[in-house]
Amino acid sequence: MLEFTAVRERLAGHTSSSLGAELARVLEPSYDTALVERLGWETAEARQLLTEGADLDCSGLIDVRAHLDRAAKAGVLSGVELREVALAFQTTYQVRQLLLRRKSGKLVLAGIAEGIPDLQAQAKAINHAIGRQGEVMDAASSDLRGLRAEVRAAFQRLQDLLMRIARSSLGRHVLQEPVITERNSRPVLLVKSSERSRLPGLVHDVSESGATIFVEPMAAIPHANRLQEARAAETREVDRILRSLSEQVGARAPEAHHALELVAYVDLLSAKARYGAALGALSSPVPTVTEATLRLVEARHPLLFGNVVPLSLALGAGAALQGRDGQPVRCVMLVTGPNAGGKTVALKTVGLLALMHQAGFQLPAAAGTALPVFDAVYADIGDQQSILRSLSSFTAHLTALQEVLRKVTARSLVLLDELGSSTDPEEGAALGKAVLESLRDRGVLTIATTHYRELAAFVQEQSGMVNASVELDPDTLTPTYQLTVGLPGRSYALAIASRLNLDPAVVERARALLPGPARRADQLLEELERERQAAAEARRQAQEALAGAEALKNELRERLDTVEQEKEQMLAQARQELQERVADLLAQVEATEEALKASRSATLPAAAAPAFAQAQQQAARLRKQLRAPQWQPARPDHEAWLKALRPGDPVRVQGFNLDGRVLAPLDEKGMLQVQVGALRIHVRGEQTLPPSSGAKAAPSFPKTSAVARQLGGRPEEELDVRGLRADEALVRLEPFLDQALLHGLSKVRVIHGVGTGALRLAFRERLTGHPAVRSWSPADRSDGSTTVLLT
Repeated sequence: MLEFTAVRERLAGHTSSSLGAELARVLEPSYDTALVERLGWETAEARQLLTEGADLDCSGLIDVRAHLDRAAKAGVLSGVELREVALAFQTTYQVRQLLLRRKSGKLVLAGIAEGIPDLQAQAKAINHAIGRQGEVMDAASSDLRGLRAEVRAAFQRLQDLLMRIARSSLGRHVLQEPVITERNSRPVLLVKSSERSRLPGLVHDVSESGATIFVEPMAAIPHANRLQEARAAETREVDRILRSLSEQVGARAPEAHHALELVAYVDLLSAKARYGAALGALSSPVPTVTEATLRLVEARHPLLFGNVVPLSLALGAGAALQGRDGQPVRCVMLVTGPNAGGKTVALKTVGLLALMHQAGFQLPAAAGTALPVFDAVYADIGDQQSILRSLSSFTAHLTALQEVLRKVTARSLVLLDELGSSTDPEEGAALGKAVLESLRDRGVLTIATTHYRELAAFVQEQSGMVNASVELDPDTLTPTYQLTVGLPGRSYALAIASRLNLDPAVVERARALLPGPARRADQLLEELERERQAAAEARRQAQEALAGAEALKNELRERLDTVEQEKEQMLAQARQELQERVADLLAQVEATEEALKASRSATLPAAAAPAFAQAQQQAARLRKQLRAPQWQPARPDHEAWLKALRPGDPVRVQGFNLDGRVLAPLDEKGMLQVQVGALRIHVRGEQTLPPSSGAKAAPSFPKTSAVARQLGGRPEEELDVRGLRADEALVRLEPFLDQALLHGLSKVRVIHGVGTGALRLAFRERLTGHPAVRSWSPADRSDGSTTVLLT
């Protein structure tokens, strides 16, 4: 009724093994709070593993349970069956190892992995003895190798003998053709029936025409017997090997069954993670609340696709809208509105998400969603009438209500579609009121739908109950599928009739026959609906305007920051140029002073003495001015600040307007290692400043960042270092990784070749534990390149 079976089928489509799909198709919700919370964390960890790029492939998990049972009962498995067992064992081992390698932050999955028995030794033993097609290989035992060599030798001797006979002068006369074939598993020659007496031997067959007799020559019989004996010995050895391997499998059958169950469950968890990702569901577990609280935020039906209108509602102790002090908690919601407006979809969405939550699914909803663990979900949706059971629609609804009222508790969820329908409207409405009162008084979270105005009016006056509505667009009369809490809905019956061109006189007469209060209520609801939609549109426009203003403010702030940086850089450059010119001028002044001092002892004309003294004074004044603080080398405090930097200190990177943190102090080349967001870069000391409030935090990578936009160009995704020494190649690694991260790449490839393996080893040692590297793996079977996943 809630289509949970369809969800399970979708889940099965995301599994990678038949055993995982089997678990998906029989998945049931749990009604134990602790278990529901554990299920949520299991799926969340599987989703985290998926996000890390470690999607578990359990396609090798073949269903070999029948093989295991037969082997446990001393049955002998064929080579093909043993290979299937080996593949299943190997898959359980690979899943176990992957989970143990990735166990950081995944306590639940790590616990499952530790419980998977290690069957790798049995898998290796089978693969050593049995070929891909199920054949027992020579390497299975030394005896088998020797026996097969003997079979080949005996066969060759027999063939050589028969070919000598066929090519002899006798053979050329008595044989139809020089061909060796078999009859009854014995080697024979094709003898002309007219020449039968000339070649002694055993007759095994005669052709249909009678012209050819299939004869095993007497000389070949001892050789054929030895071949048959060798083949029989080979068969016995093959049977022994198959029996031995089957006994080993049978001895570990209980452990193997347990391993299959656990890995199938891991496949189920991976399918839940993949399904959650496909739905755009919350990756973290939905909070499980202890009180009776149902809160859905922008929830979507998991089986609907396209532009689905999200559903938001709250009921129970945690609902946003509560009754007055001392009044019952608002636990009953009545949804009214037109047909095809989305009432039943809302019911099914709530019920289905409740079941999915308790089965460990991730829910397609927004943050803030919270659900309790219900002890049962009761639903009466659709027409359950049955001619065979003599049930009318009304009787079927009554039977369902009787079951609900008898079994329901304060921890249950009740969903009732078209409450009070299929009978007299007055009596149906009265029955609906009594049912809602009963459920409200017991504190049961209940959502019901109806078309009865009287029932909606009753709910409006009751504490602990709330009206909600779905609506049509008042102008186009198309469904909006929007749930509005707090207002009852309209039926739109007369408006739809008018839109469908029903006789206008009939429509007007029907409108006139409506009771006066009903007409006034309908008009009031229509006015409220238009006002609410106008307010919603105004709010939307205001939000768009606010978002536009915020974007403009951010853009202006960025431009201002850029202008400030450019101004600062231009001033620094101009100041540097002036300082260089001042230094040259100061050197010239000092040289002039030295020349004047040297000339002091020289004989000067009396008239030149005052001018000489004045020149000395001017040079001294100029030297004093040039040595003033404003003409000294720029930012001595900045140099001291650079030298004092220690790992972890905050800095600002000029040109990018980003804040980062120091990784290593200033080196002898004046370079600084800085961590900016998820990447590590090398910058010159003069490119850094103390952090300021105008700088932006480093963006998250691998999204295209402000850094990548300023760099421009196409990023390199491969680094080819073949032919270089290890030290030369490693020098190229850091800039390559920096550029990749700056451009937002999440994966790159390093081509180091095979060679002696020294270059490969050096690179992988450097990549292990590197702050910019999430993981690495061989990129091809030759191990000549490495794939690097970046943080």
